Amino acid sequence: MNLLSSKKENETRRALRYAGSWYEADPILLEQQINGFFSRVALAEKKHQSPESICGLVVPHAGYAYSGIAAAAAYKAAMGKKVKRFFLLGPSHHVGFSGVGLPKARFFETPFGDLGVDEKTVTALRQEPHFLEQEEAHAVEHSLEMQLPFIKKVFPESSIVPLLVGCLSGIKEVEEVAAVIKSYLREDDLIIVSSDFTHYGPRFGYMPCSEKMSEKIKELDTCAYVHLQQLDASGLLNFYQETGVTICGLCPIAILLTLLPQQTKVSLLAYYTSRDVVANDPEHSVSYMTVAFSKP
Repeated sequence: MNLLSSKKENETRRALRYAGSWYEADPILLEQQINGFFSRVALAEKKHQSPESICGLVVPHAGYAYSGIAAAAAYKAAMGKKVKRFFLLGPSHHVGFSGVGLPKARFFETPFGDLGVDEKTVTALRQEPHFLEQEEAHAVEHSLEMQLPFIKKVFPESSIVPLLVGCLSGIKEVEEVAAVIKSYLREDDLIIVSSDFTHYGPRFGYMPCSEKMSEKIKELDTCAYVHLQQLDASGLLNFYQETGVTICGLCPIAILLTLLPQQTKVSLLAYYTSRDVVANDPEHSVSYMTVAFSKP
């Protein structure tokens, strides 16, 4: 392979950035890691619907040592569903922009092999309002990358539409983006929203109380979940305005809530915080919540 073709190939692939640090880079070790998470998953509620009925999932995206079990709960619940394409929606933590960021890459790497991007859909989305290419944001972002190994392992033949959600000015823009995405959805799609919930502590600049930290965090997460249960995007955004709650995937979640039908059933599959996993950081906490949305 000459240098020109090597460069061209690199430009078509979104390279791994967090393998070897946030999760195992070696495919054998990674498979063992993920299988270990699946074996430890206990769904918080009995499955109220079959995997085929699941149309959306909210899944955390921290390092697997923290949120791996919660993430595994989502993909275990969906096992057996026939999924040809994933719409991946996640926040942009490192690059600020307005609207929804599209990838330039044709493939996203995982330790298990590449996941192909649905180029036809991405090309069409470039013509839609609020959608624009954000190659730099995709290159450095972890919110989508943390979902890819699970997708490739459980749904190896699927394609992806990777969408990074930047700044949206309010419910009107959320509804406009949701309407665009909804117009492209097919019966064999599954929407994954990548988000952690309350980030508490000085590192995150969010400390709404000095006492009863655990109780306050649970209260904030419970209030957020109620809005998810009610498919209440406006209420979720208002909750943020009132509390400043640090839910990194707030806008992606609001988009999902807006495009789902009102009869959608909602289930909490997993919930815990980083303090439940790592006890040596008492000042900080990040919440991991896994939520399934199912067709009636």
